[in-house]
Amino acid sequence: MSAELSVWLTCACECRQEKLERLAARFDRKAGMREEFLSENQRLVAPENFGYDLAAVQKAVKLHEAIEIDINAYEERVQRRSCLWRRNWRLKNTTT
Repeated sequence: MSAELSVWLTCACECRQEKLERLAARFDRKAGMREEFLSENQRLVAPENFGYDLAAVQKAVKLHEAIEIDINAYEERVQRRSCLWRRNWRLKNTTT
């Protein structure tokens, strides 16, 4: 193997490693955000937050409905991204 090719391959590997590290850091940031989202929602739907009178129960029901809407919207985004990822993966793997 020539010295030039060796240098090029080393550079390519380093670039790939840097990209993987950036992707891992991005994943960690997003995972942290998702964990915060889930723990906040778990806290909001905890049994002690249901209330003991009609007004408190109605407030809890509205809160649950809002959380359900939020989760459904998030689920749709995840489904779209998953579909795009699978399509891109198939295109990438059928063209190589």
